[in-house]
Amino acid sequence: SNILMRTYINTEALVLARRQLTNSKKQVILFTPKNGKITTVAYGATNLTSHKIGHLEPGNLLFVSISENNGYFSLSQSRLLYAYSAIRADSQSLSQLLQICHLLLYLLPDGVEELDIYTSTIHALKQLNNRSQSVSPFLYQTLARLGYADSQNDYDISSRMENILSRPYPKF
Repeated sequence: SNILMRTYINTEALVLARRQLTNSKKQVILFTPKNGKITTVAYGATNLTSHKIGHLEPGNLLFVSISENNGYFSLSQSRLLYAYSAIRADSQSLSQLLQICHLLLYLLPDGVEELDIYTSTIHALKQLNNRSQSVSPFLYQTLARLGYADSQNDYDISSRMENILSRPYPKF
């Protein structure tokens, strides 16, 4: 007999993207320290009374409980840890935040621990929130860590991303 085992992952997570699936379901893609990039489904997250609805913005740092059942991940609980409000108050910073999320969304492998990249991402977001540094060094470093570039930072990130993804890179 095949017994389905449900396991739970309780972890910090950065929201990379979300999209509406049905009236009551959202797909939420998270970046976690130990489990890497995970695609989850949040049920009931679109109901206006749901406390989850505001948390699931790309770039928000959450503490989440994810249940895994047969390789499918459900986002069962989420608590907002940090919304990077200073980033969201500034359009240039917000576009840099979205660029980080986009790069990670498309280049991170699914379910592979990338602790160094996770740690440096959170650090880059803190710096961006404190207006202390451009995110370009982080983007160059991440492309190199993932094997898409060497250590020479003399290329245009948008055109490199277009080459990697074989499609236009959005202007943020």
